[in-house]
This record gives sequence, structure tokens and C-alpha cells, in this order.
Amino acid sequence: MEFIITLDFHEVRLDRFIRQKYREIPLTGIFRLIRKGRIRVNGKKKKPDYRLQEDDVVYVNISTPPSATKPLVFLSPDQRIQAAESIVYEDDNIALCNKPPGLAMHRGSGHEFGLVELLQSYTKNPQFTFVNRIDRATSGLVIGAKNLLTSRKLSELLRQQAIEKYYAVIVDGLVGQDHFTIISFLKKEDDRVQEYTNDHGGAKKAISSFLVVQRYKDTT
Repeated sequence: MEFIITLDFHEVRLDRFIRQKYREIPLTGIFRLIRKGRIRVNGKKKKPDYRLQEDDVVYVNISTPPSATKPLVFLSPDQRIQAAESIVYEDDNIALCNKPPGLAMHRGSGHEFGLVELLQSYTKNPQFTFVNRIDRATSGLVIGAKNLLTSRKLSELLRQQAIEKYYAVIVDGLVGQDHFTIISFLKKEDDRVQEYTNDHGGAKKAISSFLVVQRYKDTT
């Protein structure tokens, strides 16, 4: 099998490219195939962390066929309307979507699709993905990338904290201060995030600043 590298996969590691094309092969198996020269780039052996370049030719000499493309989910007319109405901004590379509360970001147990599968089917683009995520019960903007190159660029901006996120929330009771900051330390333990008052066991510092926008009778 021969793959010609497009701009979407420029600078992607060789092992990650193969993992995407052959999802049934475990990563240890991919490392072994690369080490034995069964996977080559431009006819030469490369290390698993080799960064692919546009127009590289990747040769895969194995009997296992590439993984089939995952089918897009079927959308009802109402779901197509929901997908269209979720898009608040769109250009050739990105789509900002307003996720409604109660809809998960991804397919999982108890629901056959999430917002990403909804948008993939609506745009007929299996490469469509979101680079940030919010909880199922939360509504708000999420950043969708229409191609892998844009996804990597946006993910890097998020890692660099070059993208700022603001949340609006209504809370019970009247908050006295107009502006305040809460400092806490967060650490993921099992399937939940635990909050600490110090950097207990490698917990990461989280700084949240709050600004009161409006006070009502019993809420802020």
C-alpha cells in the first residue's frame, strides 16, 4: 500500500499517521513494523517519530488492509436543522458552534452521536473535529476545525494559552463583590477532577476571575 502525504499530514509523526490509517494494529505492532522496515518513507527506513513532509511517499508492506472509513451517522430533518443552527461563524477552515445543553461532544454510552458526529454528517466531512470541549450539561461555543492542519494549529494555540475562554453563569443568591478571583488546585483522579487548596500530589494551579454582570432578585 502506498500513501502520498498531503498538506493535512505535513509534520505529523510517522507512527501517528500509520495508527490513523490502521486502527486495528496496536502501537507496539506499528513500532515493530517500522523497525523491521515494513513501513518506509520515500523508500528509506525512518524512526517512528519522523515528521512527515508534504509529498512524502509512505510504503506499507503488510497484508492487513487499511481501516475502513467510519460511516457518517444518518441525520433526521430536525437534526440537520439543529446542526445548521448551531453554527455561529464559518469560513474555509473553521466553524464556531454553539453547543446546546444536554448534547455530548462525542458519541458514547447512552447516545449514538454527539456534536462532532452531528457536524461531520451535516458537513459531509469526516475530518471535522472540535479542538476544545465542554461538559454535556453546559452550553457554549466550541471551535471546530474542518481539516487536520487547522486542527493541529488551533490545538497548539490552546496549549500556548493564546485562546481565552469566558463563561457566563447564573448562581443562586446575591454576590456582594463586583469582581473577585478564586485560586484553587485541580487534579484528575479516576473519572473526576478533585479540588485542593494546595499543589497536593501534583495538582495544577487554576486561577478563575469573576465579574458580576447583573444582579436579580435572588440570583446573580
